[in-house]
Amino acid sequence: MRTLALVCGGIWIAGKIVPDPAETILAQWGWLRAIGIGVLVLAEGAALIAVLRVAFGSSPDPAELERQGIPPLLVKLMLAEARFWRWVWSRLQGK
Repeated sequence: MRTLALVCGGIWIAGKIVPDPAETILAQWGWLRAIGIGVLVLAEGAALIAVLRVAFGSSPDPAELERQGIPPLLVKLMLAEARFWRWVWSRLQGK
């Protein structure tokens, strides 16, 4: 994923640096950047949904979040936020 992000960033930077007459190759391969960004957005969205499912699930497991590479302090903050939003939701429902 990082490699794909670097490639997309490199194509964008090359488009800014390369003079206009020499942009023929970039114009031909520019569509790859759009596809790469789409793949990155989908992958990041899937990762976000997975983390939110663990954090906002019925019984959140801090160890599961830490196994995914999230620092312990951030796990505590995420679970505190999840508890807060559950509390807000229960108040809005009148429970």
